[in-house]
Amino acid sequence: MPAQDVSVGTTATELRSAAMRRYYFEVGGEHPFRDETGSELKDEKAAWKEALLLTRDVESALQPGESWSLDISDQDGPLYRISIMSERLR
Repeated sequence: MPAQDVSVGTTATELRSAAMRRYYFEVGGEHPFRDETGSELKDEKAAWKEALLLTRDVESALQPGESWSLDISDQDGPLYRISIMSERLR
């Protein structure tokens, strides 16, 4: 990895931000949510962990017959999709 050009007066926040990627978490389904801001995270592994935490929030609102998905992407495009579908069988 090439060394970064760090100017005098560069803050710690600016250095950390330069090393972190922005990940977006978008919910599809009955109650869609478009993540316009994203979250700065260390790497894809951290984004996956964050997605798993988000699924706990969303799953409590799931009703019979509904489905939803959580798409995880970065500035280069989609990385993962978590989907949950429910069916009423009787």
